[in-house]
Amino acid sequence: MKSEIIYKNDHVSNIYGACTCCYNNIKDISYLEKENYIAKRVNAGHDSILEHGKLAIKITDITNLEEIIELTTSEFSRYLEFYTENYYKTKSRLFKKNELAYNLIINGNMRSYKYFLHNISSYDVMSNQLIRSICYLLSDNTVKELYGKDFTIDDIELPFTKVENFFNEKLEDGFNADEKSDSDMHYTNISRDNIVNVPVADNKVNKTVDIGIDLNMFKKLYKDEKVKFDLIPYIIPVTVVFKNVSRTATHQIVRHRNAITQESQRYVDSSNASFTIPMQGYTPKEEYGIKLCDAFKYYTLDELANELISVYSQLLADDKSIKKEEARGYLPANVNCRKLYMTFSLFSLSQFIKLRTDPHAQYEIRQYAITIRDTLGKMINDEFYSNQEEIGTDPIAEYIKGLIGISKDV
Repeated sequence: MKSEIIYKNDHVSNIYGACTCCYNNIKDISYLEKENYIAKRVNAGHDSILEHGKLAIKITDITNLEEIIELTTSEFSRYLEFYTENYYKTKSRLFKKNELAYNLIINGNMRSYKYFLHNISSYDVMSNQLIRSICYLLSDNTVKELYGKDFTIDDIELPFTKVENFFNEKLEDGFNADEKSDSDMHYTNISRDNIVNVPVADNKVNKTVDIGIDLNMFKKLYKDEKVKFDLIPYIIPVTVVFKNVSRTATHQIVRHRNAITQESQRYVDSSNASFTIPMQGYTPKEEYGIKLCDAFKYYTLDELANELISVYSQLLADDKSIKKEEARGYLPANVNCRKLYMTFSLFSLSQFIKLRTDPHAQYEIRQYAITIRDTLGKMINDEFYSNQEEIGTDPIAEYIKGLIGISKDV
């Protein structure tokens, strides 16, 4: 039996990137400082941030079916995904006897692996070789800060690594864990694009979308004979950072139930928040007659947005000590969220694109979905093709583009 990690993203940097959304935190800190920051959030019970860390394990040549059944059906594995296939392998070359063997793929996020470790016992570890293999892989390749304060399995204390093995090559090249980085996410392919067709009041900010994906890992898994091709889109994650997206749109985005972390209106002051104009045919100087507090006045849509947000600011400025989490109830729906950090699987992103590029989808979210689809298509072409004439010839590239709704040769 052989076990190995076949995919993991940079847990510490990506989970910290998600943390910065909640508190509008833009501090430039080192890798080890990020670890400690994550530990504080996890110890406070904010486990949802761990869903941005992804990890997939492959265990091959398993001959004990009972251990597979115990692993896959137990309560501690309820949030992990399992994929199995069986085959006959030669048991003895001399007598040419065959026995039934299994390959197992385990896929999950670090919240699901935390739940796994917190709910197994030392007996489970010692009696089941598969469970033991998962524990050792997690210990060797992930940091203890992801699992909560003073974590142990009964009397077993796993010697977690201090720096993720994700960085092994970088460490050999002189990587310094004390070096600072202000990057939101760490993938081999990262791109940013503007949402150009959705107006923001007073032109305060630009709407952008950042996309991160490891297309090299897709190529690598494609070549692995023991990983079924149709499983790869479920293993490879895509992180999308929506910037300055309206709360109306975020209410729709969160329905896709992936790893989601967004700016908190409980902790972040929205007095200077920008506002998305919810109209396609927006005329900046056109005025509308509006009655507010018994006073009738003509407003442009920009002026009306500022007037509505000012109610929130005035409540916070009042002497009655109204909290931000209370005043937010008076913010308009289209006030913008500065940052929403979302980690999809490639498959779930394809479903998001399919649903949200439909002509019946709400206008703003459709513009985001179209931009994500087209930007990802450009990233795929840049990764797989060296010139325009080659586009459409690589089967992996065209499969991914087809999955996200891009026709061949585009």
